[in-house]
Amino acid sequence: MKKAIIALDGGGSNLRMVVADYDSEQPIYFNEINTGTNLSTVPNRREAISNIQNLILEGYQNIPTGYELSGIGLSSAGTEIEQNRRDLASALENAVTKIKTENPGAKTPELFVTNDIDILLHSSDIALVAGTGTVGAVKYKDIKPYDNTDVEPEEYTIEKLDGDGEYIGDKGSGYWIAKEVLTRVGQIEKLGLYINSSGEVVRDNTYYLRELVIEKLLRLNGYSDNDVYRAKALGLREAGLPEYVSLVYSITEENGRPFDRAKVGNLFGKVAEEAALQGDEVANDVLKGAALELFKNVVAAYEKGDFDSKEYCDLLLSGSVLVKNRVVRFFLEDMIKKNYPNIYPKVNEEKPVMSTVKYVKSKVKTLKPTKVLTNSRDNRDDR
Repeated sequence: MKKAIIALDGGGSNLRMVVADYDSEQPIYFNEINTGTNLSTVPNRREAISNIQNLILEGYQNIPTGYELSGIGLSSAGTEIEQNRRDLASALENAVTKIKTENPGAKTPELFVTNDIDILLHSSDIALVAGTGTVGAVKYKDIKPYDNTDVEPEEYTIEKLDGDGEYIGDKGSGYWIAKEVLTRVGQIEKLGLYINSSGEVVRDNTYYLRELVIEKLLRLNGYSDNDVYRAKALGLREAGLPEYVSLVYSITEENGRPFDRAKVGNLFGKVAEEAALQGDEVANDVLKGAALELFKNVVAAYEKGDFDSKEYCDLLLSGSVLVKNRVVRFFLEDMIKKNYPNIYPKVNEEKPVMSTVKYVKSKVKTLKPTKVLTNSRDNRDDR
């Protein structure tokens, strides 16, 4: 009988699930949904937990004949908080209970809940993640950390930096970039000028970024080609179209949910890169600012880890902003090279969920007798 693993990876805006062959680690089945697993930031806690359970059940239904499920693992932002960890562990256990109810002969798989950043630090000194949110982390040697599995932990502990959410942290994240883009284009739209990060007043109102943002907002709200053309040429007010702020706040999910930061981040982070590659000054200023905020995480991690005596310090870059946005990554790598030449950045090209597959496999391989993950002590209300 062959063995299979179900691995899930989630953060502020997406949840990915893969069924993988235990021996080869190759994916058998994959799915991704636009929902967060960070229980500290999701708008609906119960819905997030339900999505995790449903995706596990979907994965199990797609395990081929001749396989048995040996392990399920979830790596997620927010699991450093005990109650989040308990509730996510409970989600895995409830999914397994349903699997065994419907398949009485099924073997009970081993279950693991861990933090997404912890997995990255298995192969790096410093990790920096920038997606919907931002977090940097450094690994200290020779100190035992807390580990929420039943396997003896490695000799290190982890210090997290930033990751404080959209209101007081997450600078340089996808949503932070989107907010900066929307704020500055709004300034241009209302004032007909732009004030850059050096405090210089620029009165040219023909920015490429502005045209891209206005077009996207109008397209999202169903306006015609002619409306788009007039708005880009004249401005929204002169074209007799809705105010800029009304268009921004009208961005909703299809089911009528309010303003969604993950969706906004995905839409306008990409717009910023496109405009910057066209030489747009505003977009370049925003993305350089994002790189600077991310660089602060690198500096804090480096100083915290006391790497001065090392000739070589690994930095693993992960998350959609750092993997996909070439402009942010260029600025960040340039700052690192000029200030910390012994830091060697490397982009995590592997899908995070495949890193979770490796993590689950390594844990199953070295397991002691099964220990049940701790359930939530109570049924939490949505928050």
